Amino acid sequence: DKGGQLYALDRPYLLNDIITIFEKQRSLVNKPKLFFVQACRDDNLDASNTVKLDSEYDSVLSIPTHADFLILHSTVKAYRKYNGSWMIQALCDIIGKHYEDLDLLHMITLMNKKVTYERVTPTNEDTNNKQQMIETKFTLTKYLKFQ
Repeated sequence: DKGGQLYALDRPYLLNDIITIFEKQRSLVNKPKLFFVQACRDDNLDASNTVKLDSEYDSVLSIPTHADFLILHSTVKAYRKYNGSWMIQALCDIIGKHYEDLDLLHMITLMNKKVTYERVTPTNEDTNNKQQMIETKFTLTKYLKFQ
């Protein structure tokens, strides 16, 4: 996946080109499209940190340095966001309603749905009938639930 290219037996493919094919399929609208990419993304190696576990045994665990991150972007790469804080407002609404019964990733899915159905108030022809989609990247290794 170096530079967004996936190398197959016949030739390299751009992941964005593959995704574009699925985006254009009307029969897949409102259906989840899952991509599991098992590929290097560069030549860097992920170091690890050692953690001593709180247990009756003195266990030590090695965890990758990039573990347990959650990154939300208000829009997908290469697209603009619109005025207002749609993502933050939606996230606050969803957390306020569901913090006791859902974990964070489930709440983010609901937030995505809420923002997906928002429409830009047309101020000019260029933004008429436009929307935005949040991009989520995570390396969480545990459920994250508010108490």
